[in-house]
Amino acid sequence: MRRSLAVFLTVLLLVLSAALWRGLRMPPLRIEPGPWPMQAAADGVRVEGEGAAWIGDGPGDWRFRAYAPEPTLRIASEQETTLDIEIQNVHPDARVRLEGRGVVRHDGVTWNVVLPLVGGAERQVAFSFPERPVYRFAAFGDSGGEFAFEAALARSVDLGVDFVLFLGDAGYSDDAFERAKETLRKVPIPVYAAIGNHDIGPFLHWSDRFLRTFGPRNSVFVLQGVTFLNLDTSADTWPPMGGERGRLIRRLRAATPAAAASLVVFMHRPLEDPRVEMGLVDKAHAVNRAWEDSWLRENLLALGAEIVLTGHVHENIDFDDQGLPTWISGMGLGHATDAKGKVPPALLVGAFAPGGPVQVGWESAPTHADP
Repeated sequence: MRRSLAVFLTVLLLVLSAALWRGLRMPPLRIEPGPWPMQAAADGVRVEGEGAAWIGDGPGDWRFRAYAPEPTLRIASEQETTLDIEIQNVHPDARVRLEGRGVVRHDGVTWNVVLPLVGGAERQVAFSFPERPVYRFAAFGDSGGEFAFEAALARSVDLGVDFVLFLGDAGYSDDAFERAKETLRKVPIPVYAAIGNHDIGPFLHWSDRFLRTFGPRNSVFVLQGVTFLNLDTSADTWPPMGGERGRLIRRLRAATPAAAASLVVFMHRPLEDPRVEMGLVDKAHAVNRAWEDSWLRENLLALGAEIVLTGHVHENIDFDDQGLPTWISGMGLGHATDAKGKVPPALLVGAFAPGGPVQVGWESAPTHADP
């Protein structure tokens, strides 16, 4: 009996240790999914993405989605063959560096690379974002993935931005992600996205729809000296330093000097809801657990975050969160409208010259009405 109990407790301890390393998400309580694959392999061919995630349906489906402005693909083959790789979400004006022979074509933000491969050889395809004296981006969340999402992206294009940061919550309806995929193929600029609480579900593979549409839940990229850090705050994480998000932050802390310049953080739920302090609401619509928001705030301050961009609160608010300049852009270009006595919806627009700093401000937009 004692031996059985000891075995049970040992197994339980191992399971709990593995769960804590992976990260526990709540509510409801569940283990965090593993990292999304960055590479694919089939028939002696391997394609690895840097700044691009594999979104194919199975072996031999060479589709990738860029979650960074300047992705790279590394290809190796054990035999002679020809490979046709699709990579989505790359700027139409990107420059391509291709080692050796091949054909590169694109339709908007969707690119195809056709490569003849020699057995034992390795190839590389790299994309560079178009050069600008000033780079502009729009940021918004909580639009859903349908009409308001399309309207906000269209407005972003009208404003002449180079890319969009989507701050989460596409999944308000069952077919929202399929509609969003169609829109993302048509929009002429890349979209990089944070995962929202409405983009998840209760099971282990709860984020597959989001990942196949937008990309990984946690990521980082650098564009012309400005770092953009995408963090998953879609559900509470325990312990706060656990899981994929915690490992990314610890890696950045180890590699980045304190108070680094030009770091923009984008995520879904804010660490604090300023409306509570303003006396407008009684309960915060933010990260739910104080130990989690404290740990994140401490680390973002140590990393030198210049700006934090979030959604979740269905309003547009900018405030100082204990030293973190925070901008909540959660109206989704009409998800909350002036019919409730609020200001008309607006997009948050940022701009920076190479090296930063980054400046952000509101750009007004007409209120939409669903057809």
